[in-house]
Amino acid sequence: MMSDDDDIDFTSANQSSRNLATLFHGGETAAAPTVAYVPPKQPKKDSPPKVMTATAVQAFSFGADQKWTPRGKMGVAILSTDNTIFTLILYLTKTQHITSARINTSTLFTCQANNYLAFQDDGGQNWSIMFENKQALVDFVLQIVVAKAYLFSFKFDHIIQDVREGEGSALVDHDSVEITVNQYKLLENGTVSSMDSGEIKPVRFKIGKQQNGKAFDDSLRGMKKNGQRITMIGTTLYNIEVIRFCICIKE
Repeated sequence: MMSDDDDIDFTSANQSSRNLATLFHGGETAAAPTVAYVPPKQPKKDSPPKVMTATAVQAFSFGADQKWTPRGKMGVAILSTDNTIFTLILYLTKTQHITSARINTSTLFTCQANNYLAFQDDGGQNWSIMFENKQALVDFVLQIVVAKAYLFSFKFDHIIQDVREGEGSALVDHDSVEITVNQYKLLENGTVSSMDSGEIKPVRFKIGKQQNGKAFDDSLRGMKKNGQRITMIGTTLYNIEVIRFCICIKE
């Protein structure tokens, strides 16, 4: 477990500014006009990045010898700057960063068996990180989906991120499927919380009938048996203004 000293804290930057003192304390000068010194405006400091999520992982890097090298336990976090720049970082302490990967709408993250997540950093290095459990992986990937939604300015039909590929043939139109759906809501402040209460029971859908809209059908297409994915459905399709839905689907 990482110590408190190792926690990332980017929100403690000093935001206060000092007014400049008067540079000249005039002596008497007979014919000189009165000149008032106007201090220059202090440059506006950039907003420090905020931590969307952070957790401990076991990290592995892929070497030139085509082998995975253990890099030990470290932290992984997603940082947000004004909800316009999102970066994944691996770090040992808050001042010792190992690598970073800028997140954009097309950045590929691949969930693998045994709670692994694979990605490529900004330098082209391939990494695979192992989370402590499945829920930790799902929570982290959910924040990746949220980051991409902000980058799309929430103007999209849906965003899909597979968590578990599953096995067998992919679902197509007219297939009937029994699934379990976990629903989340995303508020304007970026907070994600579960909308589910009580026991979640499997429900049966037939793809193509649009029982819950086209975007939901699109979320099911391509899934396989025992697969799992996270889908964020765009606000424009359902006229959702404040609450935005994230759906975690298990077949």
